[in-house]
Amino acid sequence: MAFDTSPAMRETQLRLYREIGETGRGRIAAEMSDLLRDLAIAGVKHRHPEYEEEEILAEVLAVFYGRRPRL
Repeated sequence: MAFDTSPAMRETQLRLYREIGETGRGRIAAEMSDLLRDLAIAGVKHRHPEYEEEEILAEVLAVFYGRRPRL
């Protein structure tokens, strides 16, 4: 439970999530996943501007899964 959200706003959020249904909630989850991946890529590029695209993706996988694939 979020401690920074008032009970009234939480009820509003829950009502809206119910209204958009499973498809809408799935779309939101997919968008959040895309945003997280983009944010992770941007973070790796910021920390390692010298990395090539393949190295960036390998580092993102390491961030998400805790290990690096063989290049």
